[in-house]
Amino acid sequence: MLLINSEGLPFGFSASANKIRFMAHIFAQSDIDVYCLNKRKAESERKAGYDKGIRFAFFNKTIKSKNIFQSLKNIFYAHIREFIFVKRKSKSYQKKYILIQYDWFPIFFYYWIFSKVFNLKIIVNIMEWHMAVPSNNLFEKINKYLFDTLSFKMASGAIPISKFIQKKIYSTNKYLPTFLLPAITDFELINTIETSDHSSKDYILYCGNLGYMSVIKFIIESYSRIKIRNRYVKLLLVVNGKREDFIYLKNLINKFKVGADVIIKNDLTFQSLISSYKNSLGLLIPLRNTNQDMARFPHKISEYTATKRPIVTMDYGVINDYFDKTNAYICYKYSTHDYAKIIDSMIENPDEANAKGVEGYELGLKFLNTCSYKKTLPQFLLKI
Repeated sequence: MLLINSEGLPFGFSASANKIRFMAHIFAQSDIDVYCLNKRKAESERKAGYDKGIRFAFFNKTIKSKNIFQSLKNIFYAHIREFIFVKRKSKSYQKKYILIQYDWFPIFFYYWIFSKVFNLKIIVNIMEWHMAVPSNNLFEKINKYLFDTLSFKMASGAIPISKFIQKKIYSTNKYLPTFLLPAITDFELINTIETSDHSSKDYILYCGNLGYMSVIKFIIESYSRIKIRNRYVKLLLVVNGKREDFIYLKNLINKFKVGADVIIKNDLTFQSLISSYKNSLGLLIPLRNTNQDMARFPHKISEYTATKRPIVTMDYGVINDYFDKTNAYICYKYSTHDYAKIIDSMIENPDEANAKGVEGYELGLKFLNTCSYKKTLPQFLLKI
């Protein structure tokens, strides 16, 4: 039995929710009983279509609380219901695991107590080295320190997303079993999505959250430096964020005088998003030379490769672990001048760009596809 503490399933489509969904599907298809524990949502809010063998346990009885006291009461009873559920299910299994995906140490500690009471083995799914993420909040800093230094001494195993994080884990606990699992996606699903939403304009595309504004600024500035004759190719930004971030973004676009050439979209359906990828001339994903980006493996990279379009990126972190000049456009310096030159080269050499896109697809099919881990991931779990 595998329990997954996930408020994101079956509702969310963030990078972490997507990865935990794909992992749950892999485990469920290997005859492992998978239960997703959700204390925030009510059963009536559930959306169908994402089961594939996953069973969901909802412990909140109401959709929306009337006041804070009602909310606290619901939370309290949700924890009681979860405790009773785990107690009842634990009696039916010898091998029992719980997969932790949250980076909030009190939640980890809460489930660590569960593991002792019900004889569960804790597996930590970690997608970011939290201490590398800048923060001005003292409580956040304390939490990141506790999680990154203590959780791997208390867990039974870990699933890091990058070699950088794997090395950090070993520096904390060199005996902890780990399984390196990059950002993965469903290539079979993406292959079924047609490029029906074809745009009348050629464009290059970046998809991300406005929380990474420094990266978006880098992209806009790089785009402003491409050759004028290549400006017929528009820059499509598919972004989500706060209202004030969109205001800042528009000011940034005006600052670099590219307002007529930048298209902004948000809240696309998954099908429309993938169609937009497939219709683009190229897909942008610049990584910074920071510990934060060295540790990350952006989920968009796996989706990008599945569309057979060329990727324009940097030679930092996970890029060096998987990509080379044959399957991606790689910029060797975090410079808007250099990045712009590579974009120009991609626009001016469409045959080469298409070839890199196909090579990137082949690499992704081997390493970033959910099907690639159908045997090895469950085997790792059962060996712990």
